[in-house]
Amino acid sequence: MRGQLLFFFLLLIGYRMSAQTTFPDTIRWSADFSSQQAAAGWMNLDQRQALPNGDIVLVTDSTHPYGAGYSWTWPDSLPSRSVLLHCEAKLRSSTLNPGIQWVLSIEEQGQTLLWDGRDLSNQLGKQDEFINTNVGFKLPANFLRRGTTIKVYLYQPDRRSRVETSGVTFSLCRWGLPSFLPPGSPQSDSRSAEQELFLGTDYAVRIQPAGGILRVDRPDGQRLIRNVLLYTEAKGDSITPRFSTLEFQRDSVAQGVHHLLFRSANERFNTTITLATDEKAAAIRWSLNTEWLQPTELVRQAIVMLVQPAASQAVDVVGRMLRAGDDEESWLGRGAVSFGDSVPEMIVSYPDQLSSLQLDWASNTLWLNADWSMDHPLLHWPKEKKSRNHRLDRSCSVYKVHERLEARWQTYFRMPSFLPALQDRPFGYDATFIWTEHADYSDLKLQRAVMFGHDSISDPSTAKKGFVARGIPMTKSVFYNNPDRVTNRKRHAAFPGTIATMRETPGFEALMQTLEESRSEIALHTPEQFTSNRKQLDVALQYMRSRFNTTTWIDHGYDNAPTSNREDLVCDGLDSLSDGYALDTWLRYGITSVWNCFYEDTNVFLPYSFDSRLDAPYSGISGRFPAPVWWSHPTRSKSILHWRTTTTLDPTDGSMWSYYLGEQRLDDLVRRRGTYIAHCYPARVDSTNGFYRLNGGHWEIEPAFDDALALQARYREEHKLWLPVVREYLSYQQRIREVKMVPTEDGWRYSNSGHQPVQGFTLYSEHLLDAGSKAMQIRSSGSGHYYSFNLDPGETVFIKLK
Repeated sequence: MRGQLLFFFLLLIGYRMSAQTTFPDTIRWSADFSSQQAAAGWMNLDQRQALPNGDIVLVTDSTHPYGAGYSWTWPDSLPSRSVLLHCEAKLRSSTLNPGIQWVLSIEEQGQTLLWDGRDLSNQLGKQDEFINTNVGFKLPANFLRRGTTIKVYLYQPDRRSRVETSGVTFSLCRWGLPSFLPPGSPQSDSRSAEQELFLGTDYAVRIQPAGGILRVDRPDGQRLIRNVLLYTEAKGDSITPRFSTLEFQRDSVAQGVHHLLFRSANERFNTTITLATDEKAAAIRWSLNTEWLQPTELVRQAIVMLVQPAASQAVDVVGRMLRAGDDEESWLGRGAVSFGDSVPEMIVSYPDQLSSLQLDWASNTLWLNADWSMDHPLLHWPKEKKSRNHRLDRSCSVYKVHERLEARWQTYFRMPSFLPALQDRPFGYDATFIWTEHADYSDLKLQRAVMFGHDSISDPSTAKKGFVARGIPMTKSVFYNNPDRVTNRKRHAAFPGTIATMRETPGFEALMQTLEESRSEIALHTPEQFTSNRKQLDVALQYMRSRFNTTTWIDHGYDNAPTSNREDLVCDGLDSLSDGYALDTWLRYGITSVWNCFYEDTNVFLPYSFDSRLDAPYSGISGRFPAPVWWSHPTRSKSILHWRTTTTLDPTDGSMWSYYLGEQRLDDLVRRRGTYIAHCYPARVDSTNGFYRLNGGHWEIEPAFDDALALQARYREEHKLWLPVVREYLSYQQRIREVKMVPTEDGWRYSNSGHQPVQGFTLYSEHLLDAGSKAMQIRSSGSGHYYSFNLDPGETVFIKLK
């Protein structure tokens, strides 16, 4: 064995992290099998053979399908970071295309988390000659936890060749991931004279005017916040400095509260930052108010806090717990972060009037985004003579002169020793899966087949299979009518009639009413196949409102041509000067949410998908990606909520359902606390995805697809999977935003400030929690527990350690 092997073991055993854990640039280890001695970790060394020239090789053949490999357990001494594994081997095969492959297997407590293979046949183009081969694997961080066993080895399943391995080299290196934080090193220190603006029981606010430093300290001088700066980036503006300091203006006192006013201004904007400080409260209430002095297309405006105590833990927007060392940076959405090693020193907790939080773990810097374009993505297909898929990015907010941007948040300096993680799912469910159907080229028979199991069934009480029988609701979009008499004939000869619509397909409206009674949500997929006029739009939305109380819209047919459904969100639906303007009509008839196609059409995070897992980006790779599940746009779409899909769920055929929606991938979604919204066409006549099949002259649900639905129903009963419709999901998100979460010295206070009850409000903690006399449901999951309880309007619940 070569000396590099010893280095690898020394590194695994002896490598110790500093306070900010890092991964080495590259770890390499190798073997040439020249020694007959065993070496820990190396696999199948008993298959070594000596060649006539004295060289030692390791052999796979008809009786030994497994070849050279290495097995190890991920050590505490290495951080759980996404890495790339490279496998190099010098091979000689007795035949062409021997079918040999590198296999990567990751296991935990006897369960296979990942199995992947990379075939080498295309690299072995010559026989009886040693050839250098290489392949690579991507290893997401969520698989590389303490105790997981990683195996990588050569495997020849067909056993048809003798393959000799004369040398193997493995290397692990960092997976180069993009940063979503602006470059630059904001100033954090100055030797200039300081001035004390406020001194309270728990903190003091001090400035160094000459150095542009705003600090928050403990009264004894212990540093909490080293500096606070403003960051502003406008599209097309390369002149205005992006980082700017805050200049103290004045202190005004009202009812015992000091309002410290700071200002940052230039030709583009005038921003005021106010710190509301109170001797009786262990918190600072911050507010930002920016007046725009020029028309501005804003990329980002943020407050940048350089914090002294190290960030110890954080919670992202869906409720995943993050800890120092997990990543270099994290996008938290409207999550929470705690600073302080053994004892929490400062917390920013679930700010509902910010765009998002981002944490730079390496520099201990918190970015409080008042408005960031990546938090609210949007595309636009401008109207042209014909379609050419020409689109523009309209994610940036657009501010007119004298319009304002406002944001508010709080920093707490007296808090308990624990940080419960707010979950975006009720009643302690682990993950979320939402089915949404696009109405294209549908037929009544196929609708019955997938919803009830068979095209002859119209009574849901007799259904044995399908969505309704499994109790799985769906956000189903429909067309209102079909003035162009579009047919399914060209899509599938078995369906020569017109596409299914509410007004013109006998039995279709009754079916939708039945499905609504079974908890499905009926949405509008634009009024018709092609562009509607405003009168038609009004009639369709009025009908959907009166029949189904429709609140959801799903865009259809977007492109540049005049016929390309110009009323779409991403066409002219937001343009009040166009004939396709729809926003006012949506709001008039109660549309509150619209599907946003940004992630599907840009594939911006496709390079960070993994192994055909459900979502992109794959959250197991990193928590840095700004990929909200839902959002609102600050300036372009008023109160409308946008919700995403990341891919179209389109298996190649029915045999693939156990792969895409089998236990392994559902378990993976559950472990990652994921949210997946499926974009699919289960009743489309030309579907080749295996939702249905023809059997004995009748259309019925594909058995493998029904098995996938049955599995989801079981996961729901086990509280692993929440299966809401879009309206239910978004309603819950809005309600939990009304809950004010305030830390105190002994625990956390949760107060429902909204007008609606919150059913199943859920926290996750690795600590045992107590809610006094308040009834809680407690469910174990992973290393902690879910705690669920109801919150009536105006009710407050206090949570402390048990």
